[in-house]
Amino acid sequence: METVLHYFHFNIGDYAGSTVQLNWLESEAYHRLLKQYYLREGPLPADLAATCRLLGARTKAQKDAVHRVLEEYFTPTDAGWWQRRCEDEIAQADVRSRRAAAGGRGRASTRKDPRPVPGSQPGAGEDDACAVALASVGAASSARAMAQADPQLVPGTVQARVKHEASNAPSPNPSPNPNPNPSPNLNPNPPRAHAAYAPGVAPPDPPIAVGDWCNFFAREGYDAGVMMRNATLRAAMGEWVARGVDQGLMREAMALARARLGEAPKSPNYLAHLIDELRPRRAAPAAAAKPRPPVEKI
Repeated sequence: METVLHYFHFNIGDYAGSTVQLNWLESEAYHRLLKQYYLREGPLPADLAATCRLLGARTKAQKDAVHRVLEEYFTPTDAGWWQRRCEDEIAQADVRSRRAAAGGRGRASTRKDPRPVPGSQPGAGEDDACAVALASVGAASSARAMAQADPQLVPGTVQARVKHEASNAPSPNPSPNPNPNPSPNLNPNPPRAHAAYAPGVAPPDPPIAVGDWCNFFAREGYDAGVMMRNATLRAAMGEWVARGVDQGLMREAMALARARLGEAPKSPNYLAHLIDELRPRRAAPAAAAKPRPPVEKI
């Protein structure tokens, strides 16, 4: 999986103070766990055998050391072995990366060098739903222009694109007496194209496909390219769809993440364990509101 984190901040004092009790094998295991966590930019595999293989732990003593370190310094979640310090470092690295990228975009905006729109080429397959859903700014600008020309058209639909292209094409047989009362579109629910969830179009709630979650996070400001390359995130989105996670719960998780980190999390991967933390809280008031059955007197 391609990542954007090529190095990480390592505080020698913090590490020495919190690992003084580790033996040589355990310290080496912890070093390798940290490097793999930052390389993956997310939790380590939940399966112990898979994590040991990832670290190169072959002997029983090495595997036992990995297990002890995981139990002591990481938290098991549905997404894998998670650690808050690692997530905080990843989030801070992303803040620095975004600031650098913003400066680069400002310099590049003066150049006239159009780029092709990712996912906009004809024949994009169903497996590219996330890429098509996350169209570029050029596609979003075109959709807004279409909406201004005819507010009744929803950006991203087949009818919107056909009407937009037809309005720009010259008429081969111009009529001297145009119809002053054109017939309206009688179809109240036009069929949606494969790229229906383009930027500017709200996804359903709760989202029913991975592409819906991609569009949701794109509207929240996350980078489309990074999400498309993040296989762990796409798997988490599929799980959120299967569990019926709605946008309201996701926004609660994002607010909790900002409160803990002081910044928006670098990747929606960080929200996976917060969703697990918030779901029981939401379910508790609903369970308490249910009326208790009457107690039969004996």
